[in-house]
Amino acid sequence: MPLGLGRRGGVELGWSGRKFTWYRGDGVAMSRLDRFLITEEWSLSFPNCIQTALPRTLSDHCPITLCIDEQNWGPRPLRMLKVWTDIPG
Repeated sequence: MPLGLGRRGGVELGWSGRKFTWYRGDGVAMSRLDRFLITEEWSLSFPNCIQTALPRTLSDHCPITLCIDEQNWGPRPLRMLKVWTDIPG
């Protein structure tokens, strides 16, 4: 974390995805320049949030996303209860 952020109240989120967010064209230099900073109160309100670095395309920077819930299981499957078949009509 850059110097001084802790004193100002900034908290860095957990990380997933690519290790670096910036790549020099020749691939020799890499750095993690891009990040989300949040407050302590925000981290208590959303304890499962995480930042993810996506693959870079045209830019030398990787886009980053903020996920509030790290477990996305997709839509819930429909459950059929036996009691529904016991009800006439």
